[in-house]
Amino acid sequence: MGGLPLALRLAGMYIAETAAAPWPDPAATFSGYRAALEDGNLPDALIGRTWELSLDLLDRRGLIQARPLLRLLSQFAEAPIPYRQLLRPEALAAFEQFAGLDARRLWELLRALAHVGLIDLTEPATLRLHPLVRRVGRHQGSLADQAAALLHSTAEEEGYQSSEDPRHWSFWEAFAPHSLHMVEAIADLPVLTAQTVEHAAFAAQMTGLYLRARRLYAQATVCHQTIVDNCQAVLGDRHIGIMAPRHSLAALLHTRGRLDEAELLYREVLADRRAALGDEHRHTLATRHQLAFLLFDRSRLDEAEAEWQTVFTVNEEACGPDHMLTLNSRYMLARVWHARG
Repeated sequence: MGGLPLALRLAGMYIAETAAAPWPDPAATFSGYRAALEDGNLPDALIGRTWELSLDLLDRRGLIQARPLLRLLSQFAEAPIPYRQLLRPEALAAFEQFAGLDARRLWELLRALAHVGLIDLTEPATLRLHPLVRRVGRHQGSLADQAAALLHSTAEEEGYQSSEDPRHWSFWEAFAPHSLHMVEAIADLPVLTAQTVEHAAFAAQMTGLYLRARRLYAQATVCHQTIVDNCQAVLGDRHIGIMAPRHSLAALLHTRGRLDEAELLYREVLADRRAALGDEHRHTLATRHQLAFLLFDRSRLDEAEAEWQTVFTVNEEACGPDHMLTLNSRYMLARVWHARG
C-alpha cells in the first residue's frame, strides 16, 4: 500500500468484511487483495476513501484548494513532477478553482499535502505521487485540460532553442515523461476538446525536438508518431500543430535511413503546408529544404537543385542576402554543384 497507513487500514477492513461474507470474493486474502489492486478490480471510490479523510482535514483547515491540486497532479505521468516549472502560480491562478492563488499559498498547499503523506517533496524541486493516489485522483474528476494547458505554457515559455540547448536538458528530461503521457492518454480522456489536443501535441512536439537533439532518434520517432496517431484525427492534416510533428517525423525517418517513407511524408507535408500556409511561409520553405536534402542524399541532383533554388530565391527576397536561411540554401546549392564536379 505504498506506506500509506490509512490505505493499509482500509485493506484490512475490506479483507475482513469480504472474508465474513457467505460468498467471499478472491480479494478476501492479502494476496488476493494485492492482486485485485494491481489489476484495478477494486472500486476506486473505496480505495480513495483512505485519503479523502486527509483532504477533509485540510478543508477544515482552510486549505480547500489542496483537493483539486492533488487531482491536477494526478493527471501527470508516474514520474517525478518538476513542480517549480509546471506549477507556476500565475498559470494556476487562471483556472477557476485556483483563483487568487499566489506563490506563498501554492507552497503551503504542497507542504500540507506532503505532511499528510499524499505527495513526497523531493529535490531538486520535484514531487512524487504514490501510483495509487495518482490513479484514483485521475478518475475522481478529470483535469486533463488544465494539465495539458500547463504543459503547453511551460514548453512555450522554455522555447524552441531551449530544447536543443544542453544547459536546459535537465529540465526537458524531467518534462518529457509528462508530455508523452498526456499525448498518449488523448484517446482515453472522458472529455476531449480541440484545445486540449493542441496543447498536448505542442508539448510533445517540443519533447520530440529535445530527444532528437540528444540523438535519441528511436525515442523521438515514437514521440512524433504518437502525436500524429493520437491527434491528427481531431485536428486535421493541415493544422499547424499536426504539420510540425509530421515534418519532424519525416526528418527522423530521413536521419534513420528510411528514405522512401521520409520522401513520401515530406511531399505530403509540403503539399499541406503550401495549401494551408502558402508557398513563401517559412514552414513551407523548411519542408522544401529538407526534401531537397533527401533528394541530394539520393543523388537526384537536378531535383535537389530545383528545390534549393526556389528556397534560396524566396529567402533572399524575404530575408535579405545575409540572412542565415538565405546563406544555408546558397551553401546547399554549392554542394550540388560540387557534387557535379
